[in-house]
Amino acid sequence: MGSPRLLVIKNNRIIYKEEAESEYITKQNNFGLTGKELELLSLIANGMDNKAIAEKMKSSIATIYTHRKNIKGKTKKNLIVLISDLKERGLIK
Repeated sequence: MGSPRLLVIKNNRIIYKEEAESEYITKQNNFGLTGKELELLSLIANGMDNKAIAEKMKSSIATIYTHRKNIKGKTKKNLIVLISDLKERGLIK
């Protein structure tokens, strides 16, 4: 799996770069998720497990579980359903 393409979230807008393109694309984040939460979802979508995600995000596994819990609380959706929805919207790859 390639690395996630998420770069930054600013003013509730996600900015990421496609590997094959040179310009940035912005999409609206309607869920109120933080940049770290979106990064986590992107890493999950790319097949990473919690341990690998913790290493990649330079966080503890407990922090990863907290992010997952917060995401579920904000969106009221199962993470797999949420990732599918975010992929359809082009917010994560």
